[in-house]
Amino acid sequence: MSCKMLLNRKKFLNETEFGRAMEKLVREWDSLLETKETPKTIRKEAHCMSQWEVYQLAMKQFYGLDCYFTRTDEYFGIWIEDDASFLLKVDRGQENESAAGELLSRQPIKPEVREALERTQRLADVAEKYSRSVPDQPAKGVMELVLEHPAGRT
Repeated sequence: MSCKMLLNRKKFLNETEFGRAMEKLVREWDSLLETKETPKTIRKEAHCMSQWEVYQLAMKQFYGLDCYFTRTDEYFGIWIEDDASFLLKVDRGQENESAAGELLSRQPIKPEVREALERTQRLADVAEKYSRSVPDQPAKGVMELVLEHPAGRT
C-alpha cells in the first residue's frame, strides 16, 4: 500500500519550489517551441523534454497523478489526466505577462528592484514592437534590439 500526498494546486504552483520550477519549465519549453529551430534551441528543447519526464515521474510518485504538457494555438499548460483538469493553463493572450510581472505579483520587492524590473519590461516591449516593425531583419535577440532601438539607449 502506498501513501500519496494531496495536491493543493494553488499552493503547489505559488508556494513550493518544485511547483514554481515546473511552471517555469513549461513556460520556457513552450517559448522554445515558438522560436526558430537552431541547434541551440533543439538542444534546449531536448533538455526541457528530459526535465519534464522527471517532473512527470515525481508527480506520479508523490501525488499519484498523470500530468501532461499540452499546447494549442489558444493556450498551453499542464493537464492532469486523472481528474481531467488543468494544473496550469496559460491563455496565449496572457502569456506575454513577463517574468518581471510574475515576480512583482508574487512577493514584496524593494522599490529600486521593482523599478528596474518595470524598466526592463518596458525595454523588452519596445524591442518586441521594433522586431515586428522590421520583418526583413535577421533574427536578433531582445537585448540586441533594445540596444539598437533609440528608446533603448540611455
